[in-house]
Amino acid sequence: MSVAIVDDHTLFREVVSRFLTYQGFTVLTEAMHGQAFLTWLETCPRLPDICLLDIEMPVMDGYETARHLRRKYPSIRILALSLFLDKTKEKLMLRSGADCVLAKEGLPDKLKETLLNVYRGKRRG
Repeated sequence: MSVAIVDDHTLFREVVSRFLTYQGFTVLTEAMHGQAFLTWLETCPRLPDICLLDIEMPVMDGYETARHLRRKYPSIRILALSLFLDKTKEKLMLRSGADCVLAKEGLPDKLKETLLNVYRGKRRG
């Protein structure tokens, strides 16, 4: 399964990328905001199966990025992540097109299972 990581925190991207690679996932790209990811998608040789998408980022946030992905790349599943997750953000992110929303807190314990569930088409908010 292939993954793209879109998050404005470099250390978070690097740690998650290493973790996922260790777990057997293929990380195709890392981007610091939604616009950079959408630009990469225009010329990428292969679409990722899942996008790990931070909600709050500069330039283009997760809400707008998810809406673009749903319109132009509907096959990419979206797992939205937030450090400060609340019900309002969660509902808005799901309405924007995310398949699942997860708090970054306790992420390593939940990430692999959640990615597999999202890949299989199971929505979880």
